[in-house]
Amino acid sequence: MRNSALPGHVAVLVLALAGCTPDSPLTVGAPPPGGVVALRLEPCTDLTHAAGYDLGAEATNDFRSVLEATPAFRLDPAGRYRLVCTVSDFVEGPPSFYWIPPAGAATRGKVAARIIDGGSGATLAAVRNDGEVPAGGLMKVNVNSFVLRTTVERTVRDLAAWAKGEHVAGAP
Repeated sequence: MRNSALPGHVAVLVLALAGCTPDSPLTVGAPPPGGVVALRLEPCTDLTHAAGYDLGAEATNDFRSVLEATPAFRLDPAGRYRLVCTVSDFVEGPPSFYWIPPAGAATRGKVAARIIDGGSGATLAAVRNDGEVPAGGLMKVNVNSFVLRTTVERTVRDLAAWAKGEHVAGAP
């Protein structure tokens, strides 16, 4: 995504002040036995082809950093389980940096991920999250990156709950 000269920690302020509203339908099978799931992260597919962005690469980087920080998963290029991800929707709101009053459209993004058993080809878990930062409100910096990152974080959190055998909101 486009870079901003302002520090990334301002995006944390955005979360606290503007919010990000997710939606997390989850389809689940039985989690793999034995604790930590070794995942092979495949490059995310960008179905949006949003001009000026490489959302597939950004989502892949976000998934990598979030998965590395999540105890339920271990990234392993030879892992039996594959994580396949897609950015299927992206609507850019106002410019990456704006103040009150331009209230325009919200910035939205949709990320989906599946964990696939590399041996059988079966999908073990599939989750989709929609993220949105409403228009208006206080200053927002890097809101486009922020929406994608928080949506990936929510997706990994749901997958981690699945991997630990916990119930995930929205799951059958």
